[in-house]
Amino acid sequence: MSDPKEEDGAIDQDSTEVEKLVNAILLHAIKVRASDIHIEPFPGESVAVRYRIDGVLAPGPFGVPGRLRSLLNAKIKIMTGVMDITERRLPQTGRIQVLVQGNPVDLHVEMLPTLHGEACVLRVLDRASLKRGIGELGFLPDTFEKLLALFKGIGGRRAPGLVLVSGLAKTGKTTTLYSLLDHLKRPEIKIVTVESPVEYELEGILQVPANPGLGFDFTAALRSIRRFDPDVVMTGEIGDAGTAELTLKTAMSGLVFSTVFTEDAPSAVSRLLEMGLEPTLVAAALKAVLAQRLARRLCACRKPCDPSMADVLVFKEHAAPLPAGAKLFEAAGCGSCGGTGYRGRIGLQELLIMDDGLRGACLRGGPEALRAAARNTGMRTLVQDGLQKALEGLTSVREVLDSTF
Repeated sequence: MSDPKEEDGAIDQDSTEVEKLVNAILLHAIKVRASDIHIEPFPGESVAVRYRIDGVLAPGPFGVPGRLRSLLNAKIKIMTGVMDITERRLPQTGRIQVLVQGNPVDLHVEMLPTLHGEACVLRVLDRASLKRGIGELGFLPDTFEKLLALFKGIGGRRAPGLVLVSGLAKTGKTTTLYSLLDHLKRPEIKIVTVESPVEYELEGILQVPANPGLGFDFTAALRSIRRFDPDVVMTGEIGDAGTAELTLKTAMSGLVFSTVFTEDAPSAVSRLLEMGLEPTLVAAALKAVLAQRLARRLCACRKPCDPSMADVLVFKEHAAPLPAGAKLFEAAGCGSCGGTGYRGRIGLQELLIMDDGLRGACLRGGPEALRAAARNTGMRTLVQDGLQKALEGLTSVREVLDSTF
């Protein structure tokens, strides 16, 4: 039998080592600008640590010693302050707030039981992204001007209407919404949000956490907020007809922002109609839809190239201008971008502003009528927006296609 003192020493050593491992995992995430950290168990004692960087998973520079596997998950659970370290059969959710190199970092933690043990994903909630002005999100100048024109007159006249931010998961919808609210924030404007959960605290804005478990869901919160004399309201994703109807009715008397999970802007309008909402209400209350995707931004090491025949066909297929003699750019790779050729991401935007033609299409119904009316507004599609940014050297044609299809 081994000496108890030796066993105690081994436990202390492992505890110290697992703390160093957690610190190393978090430090590397910040260094490489990761949005998510994946800690995954595999057969035997092996554990993989991967990082999602600019939307793409990449292996970390170190592994996890087998003896630390369970201790690592236990340490992360303890750091949340709410997870049960003895429960390994059910999913668990928590949050961690830590200081990394003196900077506050928020982490959303998910634990999931798998065949070979618990897997963990830590989502890095980037506070710095919330400090970006709306002008830093990659809008083309004319799109940006049209977007800002929607908000003239807010305050005294309350510029009513619903502005939807549309997109798939992890396409930056929350960042865009928060940037819009920050742009509108002034002493004479009252802004109220209802969120589930409230991921970031916004200075100077009233944030209401919805709590469906207590009967205080989005619908109940919206009813209360309407009586709270707001100028601007932001709600979470529109997921059902009841929330959608109340959101639209709220937008009849003030500016409202919300999100919807659709592929593009015309689909967002169709989605509201498919929920069974009155077409007259949609036509009257909907102000605009901003659809977006995220594409990887080319690193400064990019290389100019002549458009290939495939590139020319892409521009032609999507009715995007390709000037004679124009150059495109492709990824190269250097130490700054980790050899990928990309560093950071840029938004691809599609702004659909409601006009008489679109309102008429709402009343007639049908997605094809809506798309035809959208084209008649001169709306630049997501792909067209991306191809223009490819011409400007911000991203590549391949990345635009990967991000939009």
